[in-house]
Amino acid sequence: MEVDEFENSSPRKSIDIVYPQPSKISWEDDLAAGPADVDIPFHDLVPQSDHHSLASDDDPVVRSKSVELTVPDYLTPYAVAPVQWHPKQKVQKPLLLRGELREYQQHGLEWLANLHTTNQNGILADEMGLGKTIQTIALLAHLACDRGIWGPHLIIVPTSVILNWEMEFKKFLPGFKVLAYHGNTTKRRDLRKGWNDKYSFNVCITSYALATRDVAIFKRRSWYYMILDEAHMIKNFKSQRWNLLLMFKSFRRLLLTGTPLQNNLTELWALLQFLKAGSEFASQKEFGDWFSSACLYFSGVTISKYYTQKRVEKLRKILRSVMLRRLKSQVEKQLPKKHEHDVLCPLSKRQRFLYDEFMSRAQTQAELQSGVYQKIANILMQLRKVCNHPDLFEVRPIVTSFAMSRSAIADYEIKELLGAILRLPPDFDSSLHRAAVKLQIAFPDPFLLQFDCGKLQYLADLLREKKAGGHRVLIFTQMTRILDILEVFLNFHGYLYLRLDGATKIEDRQYVTERFNADDRVFCFIASSRSGGVGINLTGADTVVFYDSDFNPQMDRQCEDRAHRIGQIRDVHIYRFVSQHTVEEAMLRKANQKRSLDSLVIQRGEYDWRRFLDNEQAVTAALAEVEDRDDAHAAAVAMREANDMDDADQADFEDEKAGKGGEAAVHGDAEGDEGEGGSVSDYMISLVVQDYEHFAEWRT
Repeated sequence: MEVDEFENSSPRKSIDIVYPQPSKISWEDDLAAGPADVDIPFHDLVPQSDHHSLASDDDPVVRSKSVELTVPDYLTPYAVAPVQWHPKQKVQKPLLLRGELREYQQHGLEWLANLHTTNQNGILADEMGLGKTIQTIALLAHLACDRGIWGPHLIIVPTSVILNWEMEFKKFLPGFKVLAYHGNTTKRRDLRKGWNDKYSFNVCITSYALATRDVAIFKRRSWYYMILDEAHMIKNFKSQRWNLLLMFKSFRRLLLTGTPLQNNLTELWALLQFLKAGSEFASQKEFGDWFSSACLYFSGVTISKYYTQKRVEKLRKILRSVMLRRLKSQVEKQLPKKHEHDVLCPLSKRQRFLYDEFMSRAQTQAELQSGVYQKIANILMQLRKVCNHPDLFEVRPIVTSFAMSRSAIADYEIKELLGAILRLPPDFDSSLHRAAVKLQIAFPDPFLLQFDCGKLQYLADLLREKKAGGHRVLIFTQMTRILDILEVFLNFHGYLYLRLDGATKIEDRQYVTERFNADDRVFCFIASSRSGGVGINLTGADTVVFYDSDFNPQMDRQCEDRAHRIGQIRDVHIYRFVSQHTVEEAMLRKANQKRSLDSLVIQRGEYDWRRFLDNEQAVTAALAEVEDRDDAHAAAVAMREANDMDDADQADFEDEKAGKGGEAAVHGDAEGDEGEGGSVSDYMISLVVQDYEHFAEWRT
């Protein structure tokens, strides 16, 4: 489509967009010359003010050195005319941007514009639901209107929100030509027609999976801004995804994440290293030492208080210069409250029997002592299956005379009973009764689905209460097979529901979420945490139920903020189901420890070292998490669960040994496990064995 045709098709024709012809010098040439020609030393990039000064009421203007700014040579091809813009000038709402920005979103735009002025990459780490998408769109509109930079920009997002991003651009920035790059091989090949024309689109939106699958295609182009939504998806610097995306040619990079720190400081280091902000992030060990030195101080080790202050002050300076973090409690005073409830659900008799029987097996005990990661992870998976529903572990049998393993005697009896009908007089009710008994197929009572599971028993009461009160419910789970059970459960009780999981087509996901928000008749929305926990708006619900929790507490926080976000008008209640006296209680304790680490490093934006002296005991416990290798092991478990959940569900022990308790194969990339296997095993063994011994007295 030509530019004029695109403009004529737009519902708003008040702005004419004129694309200039390329000149001989371009920023692609700078990128081709090598990273050294583009990157600027970190100590020269730190702005004169941080985001707190930007957000102040007395002086909201971006503070920087007073310099006369002209369009650099590498931006000449994308500048309509020499832009009359000055760093001291307050960033105004871009002319192309539709809608209004909230006050804190305007400050976010000013901060992002200041990053661009000082040639820095950055992390927009606002809490989920504060509008990181609209702030990003506003930045691109600002670059086009005030700087004359029209892209092309690359935005990489989770698969479930590709269409959501496209719709947001059409809503707030219709003057941009957006290419949503997704679909099968044939469709993607058609989308790449005209790919070499630098004015064919302003923004390309694709998923992490396609960006790594078609890496050769994306590396072939030079991008101005590369923006990663839900950037915690590159938290593992050893992953193929992190290394492939690192090779993309882009002039600037922006990371969007509501959870920059999920398990440990290594993940935060991976994000900062991806930005290539400077030499401070060259050493992962040094980055960890910035906090571990304070931990040593509280442990009684002789260490200079001045040294500790300098270390933490260094981290504070770096984070404040490249990261902007606002919480809903700080900027949205009118946002409804969020109430969290931890619900301890007793196991049913069948669950308790299966749980104890599995732990008492000699094979289970031998695998716990073997130190093999896959075997220990499999044990934990089987225990979680029992806690979620016993049918995941051992399906109730269907009783039928036509079972696969029937005897010859049974066949003969059935044949004789059927033939007796022709020989007996009319009074043969007893024979028919015996034949009917032999021929009937007995399915398990549907009510047993709820009776066999402690979580479903509580969920039935909770849903009855919420339905009577006019509330609507989101239910998240880690296992897709639980979604199947929940469907049977909801149909049994007559509740109307919608489902979203990894098998939902991209084009259907936006429809499903919009249908739920618009149709009050839909009572429940059930989703897998990995597919429904990012980038979607589900403010139609005011109750969130976590049927089971993630190893990573930030994943649960992502899910709960689907409902607790801008647009919610009622208080949100969060219910976290935990099977009582099981391994799930240990997982909950571990998750609470990780939340304390996030509170220390990220939420306390001042990073003031003097805080370490205020509450010595609490801070020491939180800082110890930095050196706690269990966090890294829990992160590894969560990562492999995300990749292997379906495989583990399909190859569980009942399929392999017909209900006799075989081992479920857990497949996955073992890269990075060598040298850590012993520690991983110790962690998993302690999680399972100590829990089993601790609650021994509660067992019947």
